[in-house]
Amino acid sequence: MKTIRKYICICSTVLIVFLLLTGFAFGEKTVIQFWHNYAPLPGINVVDRLVEEFNQENPTILVKATFTEITGTHASMSEKIVTAIAGGSPPDVMVFNRPYTQDWARHGAIVPIDNYLSEAGIISDDYFRFAWDEMCYQGKVYGFPLNTDSRALYYNKGHFKEMGLDPEKPPVFLDDIDKYAEKLMKIGENGRVERVGFVPWYFQGYYLFSWAPVFDGKLADAENNQVVGVLNSDHNVAVFRWWLEYIEKYDIATLQSFSAGFGGEAADPFIMGLVSMKYDGNWSMVNINRYAPDLDFGISYPPRPKYGNIATYAGGWGLVIPMGAKYSDEAFEFMKFWAGDKAQREFALAREVQPTHLKAATDQRFYKDKNYATFMDLLFVSKKITMRPPIPALGLLWDEIKALPGLILNKQKTPQQALDDVAWKVQRELSRISEREEE
Repeated sequence: MKTIRKYICICSTVLIVFLLLTGFAFGEKTVIQFWHNYAPLPGINVVDRLVEEFNQENPTILVKATFTEITGTHASMSEKIVTAIAGGSPPDVMVFNRPYTQDWARHGAIVPIDNYLSEAGIISDDYFRFAWDEMCYQGKVYGFPLNTDSRALYYNKGHFKEMGLDPEKPPVFLDDIDKYAEKLMKIGENGRVERVGFVPWYFQGYYLFSWAPVFDGKLADAENNQVVGVLNSDHNVAVFRWWLEYIEKYDIATLQSFSAGFGGEAADPFIMGLVSMKYDGNWSMVNINRYAPDLDFGISYPPRPKYGNIATYAGGWGLVIPMGAKYSDEAFEFMKFWAGDKAQREFALAREVQPTHLKAATDQRFYKDKNYATFMDLLFVSKKITMRPPIPALGLLWDEIKALPGLILNKQKTPQQALDDVAWKVQRELSRISEREEE
């Protein structure tokens, strides 16, 4: 009997050693590194919760999440990411700014996932088309779209009532909002502005990409790498000519002086009652709910020209596998989970963002608040949803677009001159990039 027990003991020991050496012992897991830029929010731990849920459902994989700064173009990636990829020790999966897919893919910084998608039976129709397309380059898919956003018109119902305007009938067309803006403007006895009704370039309206879809314009033809004739089209010129009408009516110095003290969060001038209407993103509702829960306000579709259609601008983030990742198979399993229906809806609800997964976006919890429902509706009913065009020179285009308002509002250039200059500057850079790639 002792001999048998001794034999069993020896065999067990040998088996344990074998399992340890071969990596099968005691449920050893493949550890994958997940880098994200979701800064912690008070009382909200949805990132940790979802990572833990995945780890529980996948006993052979252990995801370790790390908060890391993640920035835009390949040239402006955070130093940590650049160093990690160049050194062959990148994370296995990471969040990144979706419109820069083409730039990252072109530099070989991320890998295509088409084979994984095919095996998993995941198709583009599962997601909003505009978001999915941002993840593609030269016919290949480089990641999953995650959250998105949209822009709409906020208006103060109390101010509407005060000035005899129907609070349930927000302005629809540009002519309407121009009239409303004039009526809602309030000048004090000392002649100083106490409240503005609306200024097109305040808040998200400052950027051409926010207004371009409303005016039926585009920033670039990404498919053909064409900017000239697109960015400087009559549609985009019309945006800035409309702005200049406000300059003639209200004086740029007056409007700039009034906005000089504007702040964010609790100091948002819309929350403070200094602005009656603003063109802004869905995230602004977070601050209103937090700092002014009793504010009587409404949300409506962006005001548009008579020839325009319901439209909005949408941005957002994606999920990719960096070049050199050690565990691509396991990384894809996590990506599939994180970008899937269930995880997207839970993440979006907790962080108050919008999902890109179509099924997740139909969750009725996004529609409980009438105002937030308008932002969700825009993703479905917009005739045009514009995003930053995924061209190799997107970083340059982005910087130049941000500089346009200063040049035009201060009359350093006409709208046509300013747009022509930017269009040709970016087009020349695209040509240089194309020539380098052909060498």
